[in-house]
Amino acid sequence: MIGAGATLAMSNGAVIYGAAASSSDLATVKVMSGTVNIDASTIQNSGNSGTGLWVESAGGSITDITVKDSAVGIQSYNAAL
Repeated sequence: MIGAGATLAMSNGAVIYGAAASSSDLATVKVMSGTVNIDASTIQNSGNSGTGLWVESAGGSITDITVKDSAVGIQSYNAAL
């Protein structure tokens, strides 16, 4: 989890791999009150499960992202992206 005061930065073909999740409430990457900056990168889950990227009460920029093999690709709530 990326929390308050923390920043996740992905660029230039960066990849995050996730394991299979038991429900869509579990995220490979969860940004809560932090900052996310993603460009030209991939988040890849396993088993068509979970949420790839969950952004809540956060800010930042997301462009050119690929989310693979998750039940929910991107979930956003109260986020300014």
